[in-house]
Amino acid sequence: MMKILHAVGARPNFMKAAPIMKALAEREGISQVLVHTGQHYDANMSEVFFNQLEMPKPDINLEGRLWQPCGADCKDNEEI
Repeated sequence: MMKILHAVGARPNFMKAAPIMKALAEREGISQVLVHTGQHYDANMSEVFFNQLEMPKPDINLEGRLWQPCGADCKDNEEI
């Protein structure tokens, strides 16, 4: 089984990932993981794209953790 991770956070990422995810969903033998970086906390800057582009809810939401100084919090990113 091939596993593909899609990382989205900014508007261009959503626009590119949505059709790819949809096309790959129709193929057998492919597992997809969607990671939202949480770059934009405002619903108008991210949630709206999930709805309008009919994307699934993210499997992992980093909630902006990547933008914080790396210290003990970096261990939280190991789940990816």
